[in-house]
This record gives sequence, C-alpha cells and structure tokens, in this order.
Amino acid sequence: MRVYLYQCDGRIFFGEMTFHPGGGFEPFSPASWDLKLGDYLWLPLAIPRKNAM
Repeated sequence: MRVYLYQCDGRIFFGEMTFHPGGGFEPFSPASWDLKLGDYLWLPLAIPRKNAM
C-alpha cells in the first residue's frame, strides 16, 4: 500500500491510500491473486440516513 502524506507550513496532512499500483487498473500476475487479495478488503456500502437531504 502506498500512503500519500503532504507537508504544508510545518504540518503533516494525510492525502490518500493506494492499495495497488496503477490505481487498480493494471492486471494481476497471476490473475488468481486478484480475488485472493480482494477478499481481504471490506468496503461497506453507504446507507443513507432517514432524515438526510
């Protein structure tokens, strides 16, 4: 994983985390590792709140 940190005015800021080179668009080699590694990542769906606009 690559973590983007930025320094501005002497302070450190978090930017983003990249889990795969190429933004996830490069193929895995071997292809079977795509599913194996993906099984470790849990990204829950956003559920809107009842009173949200």
